[in-house]
Amino acid sequence: MEYGFSIIMFCLSAGILLYALLIRFGGYSFIPRNWYTKPKDEKAYAIQFSKILAFVAIAPAASGFVGLAGEGALSVAFVVLLGGFVALLIIGIKFFWKSDL
Repeated sequence: MEYGFSIIMFCLSAGILLYALLIRFGGYSFIPRNWYTKPKDEKAYAIQFSKILAFVAIAPAASGFVGLAGEGALSVAFVVLLGGFVALLIIGIKFFWKSDL
C-alpha cells in the first residue's frame, strides 16, 4: 500500500470536482445551508461557489502527486495539502468571488 495516500488524495480531489460540477449544473439548492444566505442571483452565486470549489480541488491533487515520490515524501505531501487548501481558498475567493452577489 505504498501509494495509498496518493490514491486517497486523487479520490478526494475527484470528489470535490464532482461536487463542484453538481453545484454548477444542479443549482443553488445543492449548497449546504442555502437557507442561511439569500443572494440576489442564486444562479450566479452557485457558479461562483463551484468555481472556488473546483479551484481548491487542486490542493489534494498536488498533494497526491507529491505523495507518489514515496513514503519519505508523505510529510511534504501533507504540508502541500494543508498549505494548498489555505492558499488556494484565499486566492480563489479573491479571483472568483464577485462582491455584488
